[in-house]
Amino acid sequence: MCGVSKATVSRVLNQRTQGFSVKPEVRQRILNTARQLGYSPNLAASSLKKKKSRIITILGFTAPLRDEPSIYPPLVNAAVKELQRHEYQAVATFPHYQTGHYTLPAWKTEAYLILQATGEVPVEKIVQTRVPYVILNGTAASPSGTGILVDEKEGMALLMDYLYRLGHRRIAYRDTRLSPHHYSVLQRRRFYEERCRDLGMVPVLPEPALKPVEFLQSSREQAITAVIAYSHREALALLEAAHQLQIDIPAQMSIACFNDLYPLHIIRPAITSVRLPLEDMGRTGARALMENIDRIAAGKTALDDRMLKPSLI
Repeated sequence: MCGVSKATVSRVLNQRTQGFSVKPEVRQRILNTARQLGYSPNLAASSLKKKKSRIITILGFTAPLRDEPSIYPPLVNAAVKELQRHEYQAVATFPHYQTGHYTLPAWKTEAYLILQATGEVPVEKIVQTRVPYVILNGTAASPSGTGILVDEKEGMALLMDYLYRLGHRRIAYRDTRLSPHHYSVLQRRRFYEERCRDLGMVPVLPEPALKPVEFLQSSREQAITAVIAYSHREALALLEAAHQLQIDIPAQMSIACFNDLYPLHIIRPAITSVRLPLEDMGRTGARALMENIDRIAAGKTALDDRMLKPSLI
């Protein structure tokens, strides 16, 4: 069909270049024909021959499957597309239905892509195996792993400075009760307090356990004029509570938050938010993972954590 030998087709499809060359137009004709015929490589056979699986295992995959908007679908989509462009196959594992904990897969994996490091993901075991890994939206701090992070200090400064320019001098922070030890939870709280001091304001941090209605009632008693919420979830809950309390948003109180996820862009009144560079984080994580595979194989340590900049929406 392509006018070449079976051996030439095999070498092109298996990306062999050592001791072999073929004209670019012939290579493209072979690839186009394979695509039209629906060809896909046999990963099991390939891994036995090359002693490499080219399989990337995704851990922590329950995050994108929640019944509410999450930052993880665009992260995972971008990462998987980048891996597939380089002939890697991404597969996902799921936690045990009773314990909620993950176990490392039985198949040979080239590396792990972890969606935030929680207690359910056995990161310590992965570190012991020296298999390369990347944590999306989390810190790694090990010789075989890299974390892909957001500059939380910059994100908080964007929100605080925006509200300050609008004239707000009493700004409260609505924390989250989820994942209290996650870097974003700890850093957003810390940088909120720091920025308050920089601007000559007193930090107001009500207990996260307070219900949204109770939080707003307490805020009104303390003459709060604006609230920064940890994420879109907290912001939406506050907006609903404000409706119940007949608080006019933003005339009587402004609400801002991290994560410009659905349905923030369609609700009224609009909520100012910080956009996380989710697709860039996914692509950066995939590229770091592929580089770490080569670095660990060469006896080097993994790349340092990468930090990306957010933007104000």
